[in-house]
Amino acid sequence: MRERAVLVIEVIGRRSGSVNGAPLTEGAVERLRRGFAPSAEPFAVVLVGKDTGVKMRRREPVAAGELFSIIDAMPMRRREMRGSE
Repeated sequence: MRERAVLVIEVIGRRSGSVNGAPLTEGAVERLRRGFAPSAEPFAVVLVGKDTGVKMRRREPVAAGELFSIIDAMPMRRREMRGSE
């Protein structure tokens, strides 16, 4: 996760949430819900790119390997990987 600069943001209910385990304010939780979960889905995984665009949305958990494959196929990540060779 660190190598790919992934932040894990959890939003639980209407008022609770965290970023990599650090608590979010109620206002931040509300903005995340409004921006990325406009429907009343009980569960969603949303992958947001560094450009802030939604790259993937699923209603079920996603395996780490699949998530990393999606991230590694993104143009910005491919440039990062070429730069570190």
